[in-house]
Amino acid sequence: MYTLVIYLKKRSATVVAYLPTPNGRPLAAKVARSAAEDLIAGAAVRKRWRVGDAEAVSARVRGRALVRAVQLFGCHALDVAGLDEEIRRAYRQAEDLIRAAALRKGVPEEVVDSYIRAWLKADGGRLPPDDPDAKAVASGFPAAVVWAYGGYLVHSPPWC
Repeated sequence: MYTLVIYLKKRSATVVAYLPTPNGRPLAAKVARSAAEDLIAGAAVRKRWRVGDAEAVSARVRGRALVRAVQLFGCHALDVAGLDEEIRRAYRQAEDLIRAAALRKGVPEEVVDSYIRAWLKADGGRLPPDDPDAKAVASGFPAAVVWAYGGYLVHSPPWC
C-alpha cells in the first residue's frame, strides 16, 4: 500500500506519489482534475485539508488504484522491481488496465495473453528455457522477453 497526496485546483491537480523510485524521492505529476478525482475515487482517503486555494487529499492506494497511479508516472521514474510484486497481487482487480498497457506498448494482440501469463509465472523475472509462453512472446514481441543466461528473462513487465 502506497500514499498519494493530491492537490486539487479549479481545472488541474498535482499528484505527489510516494512510490519506490531509484533515488528514493517522491514523484509529482500535473494532471487534469478529472483524472485526479478518478484516482481519489479508487483510493482510501485518509485526510482532507485546504492549502491556499487548493484542496489537498491524502489517500492510500492499492490494487486497481495503484496500477492507475503507476501509469501516470511511467516506468522510467519508478523502481520496477519494487512495484512488480504489489502489482502482481493487484492483477485480478486491474486485469483490463494491464492488458491495455501492454497493447499501448506495441505488443501484438495475439501475444498479449502469453505475455501476461509469462510475467505472472516469472520468478524474479526469470523463466525456464522450455516455457511455451516465453517462446511465443519472444517470437512475437522480442523486446518483452529475451533469452539470457540459458533461460528467458522478462525484460519489462506488461503494466510498464
